[in-house]
Amino acid sequence: MKRVALIAVALFLLLTFLLVQTRPALENARHNLDLVRDMVMTQASLQKLVLAARSYLVANDDPIVAAMDRLRDDGMALTRDSNMSPTEMALTDKVAETLRVQESQVFAFTASNATVRNSVAYFSQLIAHSSQRSGPFSDAVGPLANAMMGFAMTTAADADEHLRELLTALDRRVQAQDDDGDMRAMLAHGRMIERTLPAVDQMLRTLAEDRAGQSINALQATLNGEVVQMEAQSARWRLALYTVALGLLGMFVFLYGQVRRSARLLDLRAKSLESRLALEQMVVGLSSMLVGVPADSVQAAIEDGLAILARHFEADRVYFLATHPSYGERHFAIWTADDVPDDEAQLAWAEAALTLFDDESCPRQESVAIVDRVSQLPSGPFRQQFEANGVRSWLGVSVMHRSLVIGIMGLDRLRVEKPWPAENIGLMRMVADTVLQAWQGRLSSLERDRLTSRLHHAQRVQAVGTIASGVAHNFNNILGAILGYAEMALEQTGPGSTAGTYVREILSSGRRAADVVEQILTLSRQRDHHLQQVELGDLLDETIRLLEISLAAKVAYVVHKGTSPLTVAADPAEVQQVIMNLARNAAQAMDGEGQVTISLDLEVVTAPRQLSHGELATGAYARLCVEDHGVGMSRAVIENIFEPFFTTKDAGTGLGLATIRVMVTEHQGAIDVESEPGRGSVFTVYLPHAQQVANLPGRTGSTFQGQGEIVMIVDDEVGLLRITEEAVASMGCEPMGFSDPHAALAALAAAPDRFDLVLTDEVMPRMKGIELAARVNAIVPDLPIVLMTGLVSLPSVELIQRVGIKEVVRKPLLAADLRAVLERQLNPAPQAGTEGRALTSRTR
Repeated sequence: MKRVALIAVALFLLLTFLLVQTRPALENARHNLDLVRDMVMTQASLQKLVLAARSYLVANDDPIVAAMDRLRDDGMALTRDSNMSPTEMALTDKVAETLRVQESQVFAFTASNATVRNSVAYFSQLIAHSSQRSGPFSDAVGPLANAMMGFAMTTAADADEHLRELLTALDRRVQAQDDDGDMRAMLAHGRMIERTLPAVDQMLRTLAEDRAGQSINALQATLNGEVVQMEAQSARWRLALYTVALGLLGMFVFLYGQVRRSARLLDLRAKSLESRLALEQMVVGLSSMLVGVPADSVQAAIEDGLAILARHFEADRVYFLATHPSYGERHFAIWTADDVPDDEAQLAWAEAALTLFDDESCPRQESVAIVDRVSQLPSGPFRQQFEANGVRSWLGVSVMHRSLVIGIMGLDRLRVEKPWPAENIGLMRMVADTVLQAWQGRLSSLERDRLTSRLHHAQRVQAVGTIASGVAHNFNNILGAILGYAEMALEQTGPGSTAGTYVREILSSGRRAADVVEQILTLSRQRDHHLQQVELGDLLDETIRLLEISLAAKVAYVVHKGTSPLTVAADPAEVQQVIMNLARNAAQAMDGEGQVTISLDLEVVTAPRQLSHGELATGAYARLCVEDHGVGMSRAVIENIFEPFFTTKDAGTGLGLATIRVMVTEHQGAIDVESEPGRGSVFTVYLPHAQQVANLPGRTGSTFQGQGEIVMIVDDEVGLLRITEEAVASMGCEPMGFSDPHAALAALAAAPDRFDLVLTDEVMPRMKGIELAARVNAIVPDLPIVLMTGLVSLPSVELIQRVGIKEVVRKPLLAADLRAVLERQLNPAPQAGTEGRALTSRTR
């Protein structure tokens, strides 16, 4: 009905559109054509008037001026029409231009022709006067009059020459004799006619070309064609208008029939609403009865509510079964008819009914499953479940908690097969939620206590993170100075000396202090990722050795990996923590006894893949699988396993797997989980293969010794700046330190080719290291830049690469680490163990 109404409205709008489109455009085109036709007539009249004026057949030029005004008005009326096509507009502009030219020509013609006309009239009067009297010039007047008449008829060159000779001869005679002035006036007017008349005839020939008339005729032809086309289009519009009108009439007839049919349906609907109202009243009463029930009365209230539900739907058995996902507590309530036994078999049936939702044969409507007649189901295990429990009609509603299916509310008919009222099925969801809320009411207090405990724990973790982020940078700078000077002091002591022993203890304590900083940052979840080229096979072997020492001896670790190195760009400590956490969870899932299989290989993903927790993009990945044969997990547990504080262990914190997911995600990886209850679990971690990431430090040692390369060192900590300068000098390079970044930039700008490498701190009061790197890169684009930082966070990888930073190293920077950095950035040839890194070198 709604679609039909929309179609009727559309036809009405189309009818209105056709009415609007039928006439205005055509009328406008016809009006323009009438204007052009008037211009054609006026132009022809103007040509005739010009010829008549040349022949002196008109007394004045007023008709010519009137024709020009009319042409100008018609042209201006045309140019005001903005609905013309581009072709018509161009022709209209051309008409206007030619009219402007013609107007100037006509005005020049009329002015010159008026002068000639006046001179001819006066010349004729003088001739007539001279011929009536005898005098010394009587013999010259006749030939001069004839010559002037011939010249006026044609301004040919011979006539012009003949007239000029006569005028010249008469002028000599007039000059020689005394004259009363008539002859002199005759000569003046004759000269005027002789000079001006050829120019007037030339203007007449130009006007006779009628360029304005040609442009007007071209515009008329174009408008004629347009009017013909528009008249044909108008005929088609009228036909379409008639067709749409007929369609609209038919639609109105159809709508009238639909209205009458709807009236009959509304009467039936009213009766159905009465039935639904009765059900809604029952649901409201049930909700009022269950909401706010004391905890010790919940079971009885739920059973009473199930009895009300059974009477309304004529069911012989109604049951409610749910298990809370967090507490693991199960609740079962049932009502049965008097002749239905209430025994343990009812609970077994409720548990079996819950599994029916996952059967492919189950007829579901969202969270409600309906079987009106069991006898009409196809043969198979699904039907056999009902027959074995004597069920002839079944209605099941899944009990939901935070989008998880945790139970079922079912209605059974055991005596007759009868369809359930379909229009009332939607209210069953509300009934199930009401029963669930009544049951959860007594669990809310316990849940609040657990959440409060977790909140306090999270606040403590946040407090530790706040402290860590505040002191990490300064503490790393202090450690850098201690370790740097201790290393230099160690080089000055002899083997076996007491002072050397003391210095070694200082170095050992300083390294332990650096490890403590890393542990605090890990606890705070605000650490910086120290990305390196990590060979996963070696790291896996190292981790397995640690696991075999720390975990129970009854757990066996079986490792499968290829012979080729598999490298990723990662923080080795975090990757090791991921492996250890997954392996420990696998061991705990088997109660500390069994076999954990860990496999490592390379997988190339050619199309995006949906995992259990996220999506895997295309590319090459190192795949790490940890498999156990423990208790396994249900689908509901898998969906929540990486949520913070979610745990299925009595003594668990709910942070281990959440931390793993954060670490893997921050390494641009993904996790997939496969598990079934009683069949163990497989956790698969995908990390991007290192060939996709460049410019990351490896884990190899270095024996680099420089050749006098100049290294710019920028650090606002003067103590660290001095120790770094001395360390760089001891490695064969020439250091040049700056505590002010602006001074460093000035030195670089003065001598751009002087420096081979820039080492800069990130946190400085006047300018951050990332900004300094951008300015250095703008001055010398190929100069290697290494960023030193003790911060808990770093700018994005994209920003680091964009400003030209080749490498990022963590403070405190030991001598071995510094030597490795110099080797990677200054050595022009790749060294052993640096495969996969993009090395940059400059030669002075």
